Amino acid sequence: MSLSITNSSYIEILNTFSIYNKYIHEIDTFYKQHDPKDYSMWKDIKKSNTISAYKKYLKQFPKGVFAEDAICMIEIVQSNNKWKKIKNSQNTIDYSLFMKKYPNSKYFEKAKEKLR
Repeated sequence: MSLSITNSSYIEILNTFSIYNKYIHEIDTFYKQHDPKDYSMWKDIKKSNTISAYKKYLKQFPKGVFAEDAICMIEIVQSNNKWKKIKNSQNTIDYSLFMKKYPNSKYFEKAKEKLR
């Protein structure tokens, strides 16, 4: 099987990458201009992806550019940790409680399936 890319497709792909790279650069510049310490800490915290790191960010920057993101990430990490603990449970109450506490979890549908 051979993959053939026409010149117009190739140019379209290059334009897409160019637009994406420009977007990333503009976002990067925007955040650096608002508070370089906020931005720097957020980049480090995203790498660790732990509840304690996100809480540390919120303590230092309660109204920071990424405060809402930190709050969301805390819930996501909590949800993921909880799911790891209950995913093989035989107790349907575990799944009901999970769904009640984490209605936006990516595991919500899986928990729902466990109740069937």
